[in-house]
Amino acid sequence: MRIFIITLTIFLASFNTFGQNCSIKSKANDITPDKLCSPVTASWDVRYNGVNNAGRPVSIRYDWDNGVVVDVPATEIGPGVFEANAVNTYTSMGRRCNYHPRATLIVNGQVCTSSTQEQIVTVWDDDDHNGGDMHINPVVWPICVGNSDNARFRDLTQFNCVPPQERDNPNIHTRWIQWVYGTANTMTGVPVTVDGVVRPPSWHDAVITLTGPVTGSGVWSRVISVANDKPVGQYYEVTLRNWNYCNPYDDPNIPGPPADPVNGDHPPVETTARILIVPYPDATINPVAPMCANAPAVTLTAHDPGGRWSGPGIVGNRFYPSVAGPGVHTITYNITSDSGCSNSDTETITVLPIPDATINPVGILCNTDPPFRLTAATPGGTWSGPAPPVLIGDIFDPSIAGPGNYTVRYDISKDGCSNTSSVVITVATPDATIDPVDTLCVNSPPVTMTAHDLGGIWIGNGMSGNIFYPAIAGPGDHVIIYDLNNPDCTDADTITVTVMPIPDVTIRRVGTVYIHTPPVLLAALPTGGTFSGTGVNGLYFDAKTAGIGTHVITYTTLTDKFGCKNQDTIHIHVTMPPFPTARFEPDTSGCNPFTVQFRNRSIGGESYLWDFDDKTFSMEENPVHTWYVPGTYNVKLTVTNLLGSATHEKQVTVFRSPVASFGAYPTHVINNQQVVVFYNYSYYDSTYLWDFGDNTTSTEKNPWHKYEDPGTYNVTLWVTSKDGCVDSTIMNTPVIVEFRTGFIGFPNVFKWNGTGPTGGAWREGVYPEMDNVFRPFFENVIEYKLQIFNRWGVLIYESNDLYKGWDGYFGDGNLAIQGVYVWRASGQFADGVYFNRVGDVTFLH
Repeated sequence: MRIFIITLTIFLASFNTFGQNCSIKSKANDITPDKLCSPVTASWDVRYNGVNNAGRPVSIRYDWDNGVVVDVPATEIGPGVFEANAVNTYTSMGRRCNYHPRATLIVNGQVCTSSTQEQIVTVWDDDDHNGGDMHINPVVWPICVGNSDNARFRDLTQFNCVPPQERDNPNIHTRWIQWVYGTANTMTGVPVTVDGVVRPPSWHDAVITLTGPVTGSGVWSRVISVANDKPVGQYYEVTLRNWNYCNPYDDPNIPGPPADPVNGDHPPVETTARILIVPYPDATINPVAPMCANAPAVTLTAHDPGGRWSGPGIVGNRFYPSVAGPGVHTITYNITSDSGCSNSDTETITVLPIPDATINPVGILCNTDPPFRLTAATPGGTWSGPAPPVLIGDIFDPSIAGPGNYTVRYDISKDGCSNTSSVVITVATPDATIDPVDTLCVNSPPVTMTAHDLGGIWIGNGMSGNIFYPAIAGPGDHVIIYDLNNPDCTDADTITVTVMPIPDVTIRRVGTVYIHTPPVLLAALPTGGTFSGTGVNGLYFDAKTAGIGTHVITYTTLTDKFGCKNQDTIHIHVTMPPFPTARFEPDTSGCNPFTVQFRNRSIGGESYLWDFDDKTFSMEENPVHTWYVPGTYNVKLTVTNLLGSATHEKQVTVFRSPVASFGAYPTHVINNQQVVVFYNYSYYDSTYLWDFGDNTTSTEKNPWHKYEDPGTYNVTLWVTSKDGCVDSTIMNTPVIVEFRTGFIGFPNVFKWNGTGPTGGAWREGVYPEMDNVFRPFFENVIEYKLQIFNRWGVLIYESNDLYKGWDGYFGDGNLAIQGVYVWRASGQFADGVYFNRVGDVTFLH
């Protein structure tokens, strides 16, 4: 069941009568076939929403794509919502297994063409209907009379509803076939044998099960042997029987084996083929009477037409005596019948020579020339032409003729063969003006050159006599000279004849294609021309239309502005495909995610189905596939063509990749005694390689490391699994090494400011009051404590602030006496080193 729901607003070609139009807001439909096998009854609900019918009638036209078209009144089930239902039954009526019914909205008799909705109904059937075609190859196995032969037939049945006819829901379930031998037999004499055994009439061989999924048979019959004693017309018949899902031999819904082991649970569909004794063709040649060498060509005939003629002067089935020449010629006729039986015959044809009537050249005459005698290659003939006294017998008198062109004819007969020739005699002051010649193509036919006065000599490239041959001259501009020469009068003229080249045609070779190959694009240079031949449609060659055999395809270029064009041919051989062979590369292993480029090495495939064993599939010829989950996968390739399908399997192993992860502490190192500890959080790992960024490495799982020099270090961890899979990671935060060496010192004297207590606060820099406070000089101190003692060891001052020293006053605000005091400073430097210093300082007033 296919359901389509389409939501859209459509504004179709409107019509204004009564205010209604073809606009709708949405459309939907639901079609339900009752079963898969013919007859299939389909019930189709169709709905249109937002119909603006203005109260006028609404109907829905159902075109069931099987010749049945009905208009069904629609019911308004809500405001602007119209629905209808129709039922149609598809039967075993044709060579299709898919039908495309269409539903179209009609408002007040107006067909809303853009409202059409379409569905697909698939009709399975037996293998001789609805796209199935029972076929034995060959249908007739001919044996030439007087010969013996071993015949073997093949099941080339086109199964119903299999790819490429139907890919979504193909009928690829189990088939059963059976050969039956001698269902009809008129052969006498030595008995016909099947695999060397004389079988009874209508001998049923075993039923062969083709387990699904299956798309074709290709099963051969047994070898049938026929002796050479059979007369013409006798035959031996074999029958092919077939069952499929729709007429199963062993119906799964009927318990047990078939009750009728001959016909199964359901009757089969059948077709037949014959071994037929055929005659040889009759090659007897119909006799040909003797003929003169200049006689017209004759059409050769034989008792049975359609053969091939050979011998001197033969072109096709025509004999040209002028080509064969005088003599007795033996011709041969070979004929092969459609059944492959050959015969031949020979016959002789006598060609009589013709007398040579060539007139010896005369040249141009002046009207002052004396009479002269005409001569020819073979004497004894008769002359005719101008009336006497210009021509008397063989004497021509130019003085009587006067200026002009005179045609003289010579006729001669010998042994029943006649010949004639003529010559134009020019008498005048010569005018050699050449008649113009149009631009020619190199493949144009020869041109007869003419001039005002005839009888001169033509000179130039491509000239032979007065004939100009473009093919001999070749492309280019050719200067042709015409020379009239007489001792008393001469003239000459020249003309340039232009010969254009023809296009150089190159056709892309096609070679051999299979009968069910999609149309092949034809290509040639220069482009723009036309292809012609059997199976040609525009620029495509359709093997199905052409049929099996060798086809001559002609390409003709466009005619250019000079009228030049060219053509060339190729041969395309159409044949049945071989039974497919499935092969592919590689079978390999890798780490997830693992991507493999498959190379399809199959032979004879028309369609491909790849099963990657991870619930994903591909119909590409050379797919690329990625596995993300580790495991062992059995990759299966199914290759299909007209004759059936083949499969090939290989294993791909996907190993689990490790995941590298780690942490470190501390990541801020402040002295060269401090160590960084690394914590390995990786999994699926087996071995490790640490790069600490300072040209040192480690293979421990959880190493520690001491940096010797300040700097910023990026740490990388590579982990390898037991299968050799590798992963790596770089720590997000680099290790920063800053060695902070501490220093602290104090002055040995300071003096009172002379004004009063300040609290001891001081600041960095140089200023007059800086010598009035006892305070430290330091670097990189992070902890600090200063104590001042008098000479009796009594603590008189204490500070924990580096920027608060002693100003010489006691804590009660009284000024200390001038003298020597002991100080003690303790704390810690930034690099972790502790200090404890003691000294004395003199306080001056």
